[in-house]
Amino acid sequence: MTDPVVPVPVVYALNLEYRENSVVVDARTQGYRITITASVKSGYRDANIFRYQQLNAEEALFTGVCSPADLVDYSQNPSPKDGFFRRNLLDLVFASQTQAYEIRDEILEELRILSEEMARMDSTLSDAQTIEVSS
Repeated sequence: MTDPVVPVPVVYALNLEYRENSVVVDARTQGYRITITASVKSGYRDANIFRYQQLNAEEALFTGVCSPADLVDYSQNPSPKDGFFRRNLLDLVFASQTQAYEIRDEILEELRILSEEMARMDSTLSDAQTIEVSS
Protein backbone atom coordinates (compact mmCIF):
# COMPACT_ATOMS: atom_id res chain seq x y z
CA MET A 1 0.00 0.00 0.00
CA THR A 2 1.40 3.38 -0.98
CA ASP A 3 1.20 6.53 1.04
CA PRO A 4 -1.15 9.23 -0.27
CA VAL A 5 0.54 12.01 -2.17
CA VAL A 6 0.65 15.13 -0.04
CA PRO A 7 0.73 18.29 -2.16
CA VAL A 8 3.58 20.68 -1.50
CA PRO A 9 2.17 24.07 -0.51
CA VAL A 10 2.85 26.89 -2.93
CA VAL A 11 4.58 29.90 -1.41
CA TYR A 12 3.45 33.25 -2.78
CA ALA A 13 6.19 35.83 -2.51
CA LEU A 14 7.14 39.08 -4.23
CA ASN A 15 10.34 41.05 -4.48
CA LEU A 16 9.67 44.75 -3.99
CA GLU A 17 12.01 47.52 -5.06
CA TYR A 18 11.13 50.58 -2.98
CA ARG A 19 12.32 54.13 -3.65
CA GLU A 20 11.43 57.46 -2.11
CA ASN A 21 12.47 60.98 -2.93
CA SER A 22 11.39 64.58 -2.52
CA VAL A 23 9.61 66.41 -5.31
CA VAL A 24 11.38 69.78 -5.53
CA VAL A 25 10.09 72.80 -7.48
CA ASP A 26 11.87 76.18 -7.37
CA ALA A 27 14.27 74.89 -4.70
CA ARG A 28 11.35 74.03 -2.37
CA THR A 29 10.07 70.60 -1.41
CA GLN A 30 6.57 70.29 -2.88
CA GLY A 31 5.88 66.67 -2.05
CA TYR A 32 7.20 63.19 -1.45
CA ARG A 33 7.21 60.44 -4.07
CA ILE A 34 7.24 56.74 -3.38
CA THR A 35 7.66 54.09 -6.05
CA ILE A 36 7.35 50.36 -5.60
CA THR A 37 8.21 47.95 -8.39
CA ALA A 38 7.13 44.35 -7.87
CA SER A 39 8.66 41.22 -9.34
CA VAL A 40 7.70 37.60 -8.73
CA LYS A 41 9.79 35.61 -6.29
CA SER A 42 7.46 32.59 -6.24
CA GLY A 43 3.86 31.51 -6.74
CA TYR A 44 2.36 34.42 -8.67
CA ARG A 45 1.82 34.17 -12.45
CA ASP A 46 2.94 37.77 -12.89
CA ALA A 47 3.90 40.74 -10.74
CA ASN A 48 1.03 43.02 -11.77
CA ILE A 49 -0.50 43.35 -8.31
CA PHE A 50 -1.41 47.06 -8.26
CA ARG A 51 -4.93 47.93 -9.50
CA TYR A 52 -5.55 51.05 -11.56
CA GLN A 53 -8.54 52.55 -13.36
CA GLN A 54 -8.04 54.34 -16.66
CA LEU A 55 -9.86 57.71 -16.38
CA ASN A 56 -9.04 59.09 -19.81
CA ALA A 57 -6.38 58.66 -22.50
CA GLU A 58 -3.63 60.22 -20.35
CA GLU A 59 -4.70 59.56 -16.78
CA ALA A 60 -4.98 56.43 -14.63
CA LEU A 61 -5.89 56.33 -10.94
CA PHE A 62 -4.28 53.90 -8.47
CA THR A 63 -7.21 52.22 -6.69
CA GLY A 64 -5.38 49.73 -4.46
CA VAL A 65 -3.61 46.43 -4.15
CA CYS A 66 -5.34 43.71 -6.16
CA SER A 67 -7.50 41.11 -4.49
CA PRO A 68 -7.18 37.47 -5.57
CA ALA A 69 -10.26 38.01 -7.78
CA ASP A 70 -8.67 41.11 -9.37
CA LEU A 71 -5.65 39.02 -10.36
CA VAL A 72 -8.01 36.84 -12.41
CA ASP A 73 -10.47 39.49 -13.62
CA TYR A 74 -8.11 42.23 -14.82
CA SER A 75 -5.24 42.17 -17.30
CA GLN A 76 -2.43 44.59 -18.04
CA ASN A 77 -4.73 46.44 -20.46
CA PRO A 78 -7.66 48.59 -19.31
CA SER A 79 -10.95 46.71 -19.33
CA PRO A 80 -13.32 48.12 -21.96
CA LYS A 81 -16.15 47.71 -19.45
CA ASP A 82 -14.83 49.67 -16.46
CA GLY A 83 -11.25 50.71 -17.27
CA PHE A 84 -9.56 48.63 -14.54
CA PHE A 85 -6.16 47.08 -15.17
CA ARG A 86 -3.10 45.82 -13.28
CA ARG A 87 0.53 47.00 -13.19
CA ASN A 88 3.66 46.00 -11.32
CA LEU A 89 4.63 49.63 -10.67
CA LEU A 90 3.25 51.99 -8.05
CA ASP A 91 4.23 55.67 -8.29
CA LEU A 92 2.52 58.07 -5.88
CA VAL A 93 3.20 61.64 -4.73
CA PHE A 94 2.06 62.92 -1.32
CA ALA A 95 1.88 66.34 0.29
CA SER A 96 3.75 65.19 3.41
CA GLN A 97 6.36 62.61 4.25
CA THR A 98 4.21 61.35 7.13
CA GLN A 99 1.30 60.68 4.78
CA ALA A 100 3.62 58.92 2.31
CA TYR A 101 4.93 56.60 5.04
CA GLU A 102 1.43 55.83 6.36
CA ILE A 103 0.16 54.87 2.91
CA ARG A 104 3.35 52.90 2.17
CA ASP A 105 2.86 50.88 5.36
CA GLU A 106 -0.80 50.20 4.48
CA ILE A 107 0.17 49.02 0.99
CA LEU A 108 2.89 46.72 2.34
CA GLU A 109 0.39 45.22 4.81
CA GLU A 110 -2.14 44.68 1.98
CA LEU A 111 0.57 42.91 -0.05
CA ARG A 112 1.37 40.65 2.91
CA ILE A 113 -2.33 39.79 3.27
CA LEU A 114 -2.64 39.13 -0.49
CA SER A 115 0.27 36.66 -0.40
CA GLU A 116 -1.17 34.89 2.64
CA GLU A 117 -4.62 34.70 1.05
CA MET A 118 -3.24 33.35 -2.24
CA ALA A 119 -1.35 30.62 -0.35
CA ARG A 120 -4.42 29.79 1.76
CA MET A 121 -6.61 29.50 -1.32
CA ASP A 122 -4.03 27.36 -3.10
CA SER A 123 -3.79 24.93 -0.17
CA THR A 124 -7.51 24.67 0.64
CA LEU A 125 -9.08 24.52 -2.81
CA SER A 126 -8.95 21.06 -4.30
CA ASP A 127 -8.17 20.24 -7.89
CA ALA A 128 -11.16 19.86 -10.20
CA GLN A 129 -12.61 16.39 -10.28
CA THR A 130 -14.81 14.77 -12.91
CA ILE A 131 -17.79 12.92 -11.51
CA GLU A 132 -19.87 10.74 -13.80
CA VAL A 133 -23.55 10.58 -13.04
CA SER A 134 -25.70 8.14 -14.97
CA SER A 135 -29.06 6.48 -14.68
